[in-house]
Amino acid sequence: MTAFKVSYTVNGGGLQTQNVTAVSLPRDAQMNVTLPVISTGTAGTYNLRIFSFDPVTASGTGDMNTKNDTLQYTFAVPGATTAPLTESFVNTTFPPVNWSVSNPDASIGWVRSPVGNGNAGSAFVNTYNYTSFGQRDILASPVISFGAVDSVRLKFDVAAATYSYPGSTNIPLDTLEVLVTRDCGNTFTSVYKKWGIELQTVNDPNSPQDIEFVPSGATQWRTDSINISQFAGQSPLMFMFRVTNNFENNIFIDNVNFSTQILPPQLKQQGYIIYPTAFQNRFTLWHYLTPTTLKYINVMNAAGQLVYSKQFSGNADRQLQIDLTGKAAGVYIVEVGYTDASKKVVQRVVKY
Repeated sequence: MTAFKVSYTVNGGGLQTQNVTAVSLPRDAQMNVTLPVISTGTAGTYNLRIFSFDPVTASGTGDMNTKNDTLQYTFAVPGATTAPLTESFVNTTFPPVNWSVSNPDASIGWVRSPVGNGNAGSAFVNTYNYTSFGQRDILASPVISFGAVDSVRLKFDVAAATYSYPGSTNIPLDTLEVLVTRDCGNTFTSVYKKWGIELQTVNDPNSPQDIEFVPSGATQWRTDSINISQFAGQSPLMFMFRVTNNFENNIFIDNVNFSTQILPPQLKQQGYIIYPTAFQNRFTLWHYLTPTTLKYINVMNAAGQLVYSKQFSGNADRQLQIDLTGKAAGVYIVEVGYTDASKKVVQRVVKY
């Protein structure tokens, strides 16, 4: 082939055409063609139709098989927003403003459900009735901008069930995955991927559900939280919920929350803070990193009497709340002990 033309149209609009000449393209070979740029204008989902025609061949026979000359593709142009981002899918418009969906087979995909966790709305994929194995459907957030932050977190509620044995290693199961991208999906990082026992929120972990699943109450939902602070310095970004279908049972998400945090300078400098130092009933011990060497927290009153004590063995959270409800007002001494005794912390706090 020595020449040909390529045209494309978006949502049935005007054709954009590129003439390709002075080439020598052998049978079954490939080449890249740069097409004229077109602006979509606004955020939303678009349908691309692209086709080749008028080939010039050395034999003069032209194209003997025109059935494979056309490609159709659905793509999304995301909207933009700034952090924090919350979405509960209460509004009946779907996808929500600045969100987008990708449904490659134009069949079952992400849609809104009137059933939610604490509200009247969620997003779900009806994999119970989705017979196209291996299809991947995406619900994508807006492009989210944020300033200089120390941490980034994504939280959402999920409800899911499996039709097959959820612990199976032989049967492909529906999968929910969260992807983060900085280039609108050209490349992405998987930050969450669950299926089977890890994904389901109903029944005994080893029991399937062979009737169509719709969550009936709060006990059939779970809140999952993903620390994606590796992207703290990489604004803007967007995240995608991707379901891989294997004809199992429905998957719902709700109450999506994307948040950032700027940490107190003292926390980053000394590795911990105790706050507030003047409190009514409770105060918090907050570590910058997970305190795997934390051994104990003791609290004594001004007379030296122990009023609170808790021990740890590598299982402490970064933020630990100390509750002195019912104790008298006054000065208290907080002792924080570590495996390395030289790192022991002693600090006064005041209960009012």
